[in-house]
Amino acid sequence: PEYNAGFILGMLFGDKTEIDPDITNDFRATGIAHLLAVSGLHTSVWCGYIIAFLKLFKAKEKTRNIFCLLFLVLLCIVSAFTPSVMRASIMMAVVLFAPFFKEQQDPLNSLGFSVAILTLHNPYIITSASFLLSVSATFGVLFSLTIYEKIRYKFAKIKTKALKKTTEYLVNNFITATLTGLFTLPFTTYFFGVFSTLSPITNILCVKPAFWSLLSGVVATAISFIPHNFTQLIAISIFKISTIFANFVTGVADALEKFRFCTLPIHKEYFLLSIILIVTVLIIYSIIFSVSISRTS
Repeated sequence: PEYNAGFILGMLFGDKTEIDPDITNDFRATGIAHLLAVSGLHTSVWCGYIIAFLKLFKAKEKTRNIFCLLFLVLLCIVSAFTPSVMRASIMMAVVLFAPFFKEQQDPLNSLGFSVAILTLHNPYIITSASFLLSVSATFGVLFSLTIYEKIRYKFAKIKTKALKKTTEYLVNNFITATLTGLFTLPFTTYFFGVFSTLSPITNILCVKPAFWSLLSGVVATAISFIPHNFTQLIAISIFKISTIFANFVTGVADALEKFRFCTLPIHKEYFLLSIILIVTVLIIYSIIFSVSISRTS
């Protein structure tokens, strides 16, 4: 259905032209608009699938990385070189090139390198909302990973395996969603004038089903190119599965958007205040981190 097709297209290629305006508004209000902008999360997931598939054939690391790089080139072409796709692809390409130069992979340096390349090519890109939101969201995700790694050992005390995995998933998503919302706050304030209060909850509920919808949609599309009645039936069945996940995600966003406290209006005058808040958080974190290191040593 067109309603779901536009949504899946937006997740895969960042093409928002076919997305229903209601979906865009719901996603923006509930803090999951990043699902409609191809980001480092998208490219890392797809490269992860490619690497996992090639491992079945015992392909070497460099061979796997070459296939991933070719995929990133194709992704940039089909997405018409949109800023978020270019930033994500360059960042992932730097990570994939590291083994060829016998260097350690560093996502933060990769992010900085991709930003430098894109701004050198087009300095005016720093005024693009999608570019700024993509970069700040990625930085928030990377920052959340450092925090999560420091508290991960505490989950070892949980005896039940299922409870442990569930707790890890909820805590990880909550930290990621909260920090992503914090780091994108200056730009959502400036461009949209709103802040989503339900972003952590919506991300926990919607991120995985959204990727399941995306994955099944792509698999169904690939199968549909095989000219046989049986494969067409398989493709249709998988598309229906994709639609179920897509309906769940859009349904959750639509339901939560109706809450009055879902979004808080923030005037542009608070743009500077939000930046000060982020800087304060970074300073406090760096102080706590320095103290913990000194105590450990």
